[in-house]
Amino acid sequence: MQTAFITFKTKNQQAADELQTALLQLKTLSTNEEGVIEYEVFQSEEDKWEYYVRESWFSQTAFEQHLGQPHLQQFFNNSQEWLIESFTSVSLKALS
Repeated sequence: MQTAFITFKTKNQQAADELQTALLQLKTLSTNEEGVIEYEVFQSEEDKWEYYVRESWFSQTAFEQHLGQPHLQQFFNNSQEWLIESFTSVSLKALS
């Protein structure tokens, strides 16, 4: 299983609104992809301009196929104008 946790920090309220709309659309498109286990979008309760995505995929291959999807590439291009800095992504390993 491959899990990623992504952090987005927006510039202002308009950017936050645009990012939120785009993230929810991305969630809809991504949950229809083969190999997805879970795809969740969050907004910080402390900072309304900060968003998070936690996504899990059955395999590294499924995750890499997701990264190559045109809708994700378009999102990456669009999101740069909304963010105060590049988003950060952390790969997570489940403990048992």
